[in-house]
Amino acid sequence: MTERKIFNVTCIICPLSCEIKVQMEGDKIVSVEGHSCPRGKEYAIQEVTEPKRIVMSVVKVKDGDFPTVSVKT
Repeated sequence: MTERKIFNVTCIICPLSCEIKVQMEGDKIVSVEGHSCPRGKEYAIQEVTEPKRIVMSVVKVKDGDFPTVSVKT
């Protein structure tokens, strides 16, 4: 039997900031509790299985129209 893991996620989709509990066994989601809407459930599942982070930075441009350019990765 695989170990059950519990992840607590705060949803950032809307101002309600629901506290969502995601339970997993191995790589399978067993339950999702605490969401007020379907978007919150989708967000929590994504955050637990494939979290995405956007990193912003600025780079200098030599001989360009602008001295710096923002970069989003």
